[in-house]
Amino acid sequence: MTTTFSCAPQTNDLFLGPDGNLAVSTAIQAVLYTCQNAMQLVRGEAIYQTNLGLPNFQLIWVGVPNIAQWRAAAYTTLQNVPGVQEVLSLDARQMGSTLFYEARILTLYGTGAFNGRL
Repeated sequence: MTTTFSCAPQTNDLFLGPDGNLAVSTAIQAVLYTCQNAMQLVRGEAIYQTNLGLPNFQLIWVGVPNIAQWRAAAYTTLQNVPGVQEVLSLDARQMGSTLFYEARILTLYGTGAFNGRL
């Protein structure tokens, strides 16, 4: 079963559960947290695997944004998350200087959704 640390949705920080230990998620919630973390990794940020992450600076934040190419990179990133069987939908829109995205994912444990912004 997939297990990971839980993160607070507003701050993306680890937090303590009711038992006083770091909160842990399992199954579908763990896969969704892992997907959210994968979407926040910027290409080049992981110093030992610089090919990981989304090309935000190359496609969104310089010149004319190429949201279609960014969506393709995000789709591939999500497909490579352990526990993801299929990306059912991935919508992205830019409003001002913020890119908003929403995703629906079919996991080993069922269907879930999450959203975020860059």
